[in-house]
Amino acid sequence: MPSVLLFIYFCFVLLKDVKKGIIQIVVILQIFIYLTLWNTSLRLIYPTSVLAICIFVYRKCRKRRLVIYRSKKGKYPISLILISVLTSISYLISNYLALYPPDNMLTFANIYFFFILPVFLWYSLDSRKYMIYCLQLLSGCMLFACVYSIIEVLFNKNIIQDVLLSLFDVHGYIAQGAERYGFKRSNSIFSYYQPFALYCCMCFYLYFFCSRYYNYPLNKNKVTKLLYFLPLCTILTGTRAGYVAILIGILPYLLSVNIFRYKVFYRIVGVFLVSCLFFWKFYFTLIYSTLFANKMDVGSSSGMRLEQWGSILWAFEQNELWGNGSSYLWNVATQNNYEILGAESIWFSLLIDYGIMGGLMFIFLVLVCCFLIYKCQKTAVLFPVIYFVFLSLSAPIDENINILMTFVVIFLRMDYWSRDSELKWCNIVISSTHR
Repeated sequence: MPSVLLFIYFCFVLLKDVKKGIIQIVVILQIFIYLTLWNTSLRLIYPTSVLAICIFVYRKCRKRRLVIYRSKKGKYPISLILISVLTSISYLISNYLALYPPDNMLTFANIYFFFILPVFLWYSLDSRKYMIYCLQLLSGCMLFACVYSIIEVLFNKNIIQDVLLSLFDVHGYIAQGAERYGFKRSNSIFSYYQPFALYCCMCFYLYFFCSRYYNYPLNKNKVTKLLYFLPLCTILTGTRAGYVAILIGILPYLLSVNIFRYKVFYRIVGVFLVSCLFFWKFYFTLIYSTLFANKMDVGSSSGMRLEQWGSILWAFEQNELWGNGSSYLWNVATQNNYEILGAESIWFSLLIDYGIMGGLMFIFLVLVCCFLIYKCQKTAVLFPVIYFVFLSLSAPIDENINILMTFVVIFLRMDYWSRDSELKWCNIVISSTHR
């Protein structure tokens, strides 16, 4: 019943302001992606987002006009459309050539979720007002998630997730993380600790560049607190991929500026030194296990990944170019090889399910995103690289893949609407042939 009420709420928001509704769906329901519609396995984000798109298109057709931007930056990037189409075709070909019946509905749902929904998010962020609303909503959600993450670790229990599981039907992988480095691995309000860590990394860079290079009227106090909390919560997830992703973005910045002249640097050092008095054992275990993973029983290692790949190589050799179809790795290959269940890299599922072509499309997608962001803000070119490295070092959870498209769209629109001189647009009336 609560899921029905939540669906009704989003229907009301969409009817009142469809653009705000789409922004809320992408920001909120993407975090709570595991929630489903009442007594079904249908994730709540699918019917609500489809309804949002229908209302959006209907209102555009009803007005018989389209908003066309003169600036090329106002339109959805052609390069993103091209790589989205090519990746979708690659997925469909892999399913068509599959020896075992693939999950076609999951493939179509992923294509919609990964590549179509971000287009409507792009056109929902069609003014500075909606851009500010999106940034405020996302920062509020993440600040709440970060504060609750600390509470979760201190009390060693995820009360919110327990309540949600008792009220809502859920679908997909959802679990509370076990202990690592002597602490409970935090997943906060997310389904698992890895999506939470990835969100922390992506949001950290988004709001870092937003506060440093752009002039959006956000609550500076809230953004500053968020920038403190996000790296901390990345550590609390216990995900080594998150540590590497954070370092990739921070180190180039530290090497390019004189950090010793900033007061915030001394604050961070002071907080770290004080925390060492209480958490020195945690820090020692963390650093030692990261450098010598093969000698610590705290997660996977490079040797373990090689053994897993050797045990699953037969599945890759069945069709190296196109793979074996959607979900083959988890639905078929793991039935005879339980070791692969702990495979911590997206490359296992990419190469087994979609073959070399699927892997190439994934690389090209990241490169296209790097190119688009480089044109806007050269110093932010590592933004998609962080995503690439994180997924290459962590277990693939299905909702992770669309996070790149969401954050790239938000970043590109944030850059566009910060330049008032380019806010030139015109309405072109499209006359209908049916009177």
